[in-house]
Amino acid sequence: MGFALSNMQLTSEAFETGGTIPSKYTGEGTDVSPPLMWSA
Repeated sequence: MGFALSNMQLTSEAFETGGTIPSKYTGEGTDVSPPLMWSA
């Protein structure tokens, strides 16, 4: 099974690119989803 290349970008203001995910967005914190934005 192959895959198609895409220009999709997923971003979040909750943390920096390459940074650590804040604990509130993990199972060790309040386990809520970070705000996400995507574009194609």
